[in-house]
Amino acid sequence: MRIDTSTFPNPVNLGPFSVAFSTKSDGNMWREQATREQTQRNREAFFRRIGLDHDLQVYRIRTAHSANIEFIAGSATGFIRDIELGSYSIETDFDFYKQAADGTLTKDPKSGVLLIAGDCAPVVLWDQETKLHGILHIGLLGALNGTVQTLRPLLHRYGIEPRQLHAYIGPSLAGENYDVTKSGLWVAIENQIKASKVLRTVLDKHFDGSHFDVRGCTVAQLLAVGIEESNIQVFSKCTTDSDSHFFSHYAAMQSGQNPEAFASVIWVQ
Repeated sequence: MRIDTSTFPNPVNLGPFSVAFSTKSDGNMWREQATREQTQRNREAFFRRIGLDHDLQVYRIRTAHSANIEFIAGSATGFIRDIELGSYSIETDFDFYKQAADGTLTKDPKSGVLLIAGDCAPVVLWDQETKLHGILHIGLLGALNGTVQTLRPLLHRYGIEPRQLHAYIGPSLAGENYDVTKSGLWVAIENQIKASKVLRTVLDKHFDGSHFDVRGCTVAQLLAVGIEESNIQVFSKCTTDSDSHFFSHYAAMQSGQNPEAFASVIWVQ
């Protein structure tokens, strides 16, 4: 496993792919009604800065903290979505929690995949041989529900050997800084977590009683799916660091500020 200690993310062995992450200097990427016009300008300027082809079809992940992953293929009339439903260890009342997909994969060389989030780990995936590429959105619920493990049947269905895949865990919240006990979500689901026999091993390895290591849990799940350790890379910086180049929902909430988000994108050059 390669730990990327660069100031900015620097994934290697990309082959024909490009990977980019927006920074604070690119502006907020999370669109709300009151800020939609400025956010759209921020996104368009970011795409221009990284050289993303204007004609490229970009599939955006609609985050809902689900355990599901979708495969998208282009068609003559649009595109086809094949959603693999994951297994859920935790029940919540989040909208579209059981119907959404928190990961998007495609083999379409004329398409890119975009994730807009803050703190949750963008897990960028690519296979140089088949041109498969995409991103998974893994936060606390994604780690507990094992969203990464939903990859297994999808990869099998589309003839992808897990050992061919490369994975890069981008800017995200480091475990030593993620005190989940300060989260309203944790309070709501704590009893479920502690009562789950399935999650006992996860808690023993990645939870110290207050802090949860989403990155470490994600790496363990990538290995369990069959991705080679040598093909896994992790960006070491934390989004909550005072000198972080990336927005942090967690840090904003702790300081009473409005949360903002950054973009992660992969595409074929």
